[in-house]
This record gives sequence, structure tokens and C-alpha cells, in this order.
Amino acid sequence: MQTCPTCNGYLDIQPMFSETETTCTECAYTEPAGSARFTTFLSQVISNFLKASGVVNIGLNGEKVELLSQAMDGTFLLPAVLINAKLNCSSIGSVVSDFPLTLIDDGSAFYGRRVITTHSNISNPSMCLTALVHTLEMAWNESLKNPENKSTKTLDVSNLQPISGTNHNGLLAYADELSSGVKVSLTKEEQLYV
Repeated sequence: MQTCPTCNGYLDIQPMFSETETTCTECAYTEPAGSARFTTFLSQVISNFLKASGVVNIGLNGEKVELLSQAMDGTFLLPAVLINAKLNCSSIGSVVSDFPLTLIDDGSAFYGRRVITTHSNISNPSMCLTALVHTLEMAWNESLKNPENKSTKTLDVSNLQPISGTNHNGLLAYADELSSGVKVSLTKEEQLYV
């Protein structure tokens, strides 16, 4: 979150509510002030929630990630959680546009996307945070149905719903839909699993 998603240069990160945007020191990239700080804050809160819920590892494609704060980083698994949270909210009629988060292209990120804020004046992040935590809680409850996950206290990201965290194509298709506004139709298989 400290480097530019465009050129990998360093970001001059501004505090939340600043009138000055965060800018890259080497190219013309900008993002809302405090975006990296807010995303890092969310990652830490989510990591603490997972620890308090009993999660010790994050399971991804048969591997286990022990550092929950690293796993929930805005360039690692948080994009998949955000996409699913937005889908879950829209399926119950909640307004997805109220989320102060969006995805941008980042070639060095795990899913090729990075989470950033949509503006710098986020005064009430509770709806967004609640949706993200609820999405992870559903995946955790599904993970506990597997005896191995239960014994190793592993939240398996393949249990993210409605699009599995292991389904790069489905996640990227929805990320593209979010950024372009063009509706993407996914088959049931594309939504759930690779």
C-alpha cells in the first residue's frame, strides 16, 4: 500500500481528511488522501476480528497464511472480501454505492486489484466494516464444517460467497463490472468455484 500501483514508485501518503491527495513521487497517479491509511486500518480491524473469532490461519489453494494482517492486506485478500461483501449487500437490497471503497488495477497485487477509498472524508465506516466482517464470518462458518479446517483453525477463502476466493476469473469479472458499470453474467460454476 506504500507503492504506486502504476509505476511502483513511492506514494506520498496524506492523512485522512486532508485537502491534498496522495500522489506518486514518480508518476501522475493520485488517490484520495488517507486511502492507504484507512485500508490498513480496515485490514487491522478485520484481522483482530478474525483472531477473536478463533481463526489462526487463512487457507488459500492448499497453503496456509499465518499472518492474518498480511492476508487481509488491500493488495492480497481484501479485494476478494470486498467484492463478496458488495455482492452480499446488493443481494439484500443494500446500497453498494455507500461503500467508501473501490478496486483499481495493480499488477503487483494478488488478484491484480488493490482496494482504495473513494474519498478522503470517511466519517462512518461501520456499514462497510460490518459487511466485510459478515462476509468473512460466513466463510469461517463454512470452513468449520471441514474437520481439518476446524482442527487447524483455518478460514479457507474458497468458502467466500457468492464468489470463491480461489476463483480469480469470477472475481476479476465482477471487479471489471464494478469499475465499468457494464453488467457481467457469470454461470453458477464461474460464481462459486474455479
